[in-house]
Amino acid sequence: MVGAVLAFLFVLIPGIPVEEQPALQGPHIVDTVAYVEFVEDLLQELQERQAEPEPASSPVAGGSEGGIAGHWLALADCESGEWDANANPIPGSRRWDYGAPGAFVRPGYYFHGGLNFHPDTWRWVAGDLGLLESYPRAYDAPPEVQVRVGAETQRRQGWNAWPVCSKKVGLR
Repeated sequence: MVGAVLAFLFVLIPGIPVEEQPALQGPHIVDTVAYVEFVEDLLQELQERQAEPEPASSPVAGGSEGGIAGHWLALADCESGEWDANANPIPGSRRWDYGAPGAFVRPGYYFHGGLNFHPDTWRWVAGDLGLLESYPRAYDAPPEVQVRVGAETQRRQGWNAWPVCSKKVGLR
């Protein structure tokens, strides 16, 4: 078979979510050209992530939504807002109170706030930032605090902390 190889391996590439890993537990016939291209794309994405400059200023410059950087607003539109018929986030539809008692939430869904924090992630990051006592859940916090916790979460986990929406709004 030209362009194919018998592989006996299992590959995990650091920084790539498990569900996106090439799962090659042999023996499998692998198209070497496609596999090499796949690995090159992954390595390029890792290099681009490492090369991203740190933001020169805080993601939140002042109070209220007016001071929040546009990419955080777009991510919140995707995470907690409405989507149009083509599965695109509707600008301005974000809900910073998503998951709060009395607010709309999908049945069985337990992520909270405009950036859809998992409760464990919120406790971890907001707790480390000294915010947990004032804001025990993401929906308790104003938008600028949610974005502050989001920026720290992104620093720790990368944009993969929001696997679907970070890709959908062009952050990775």
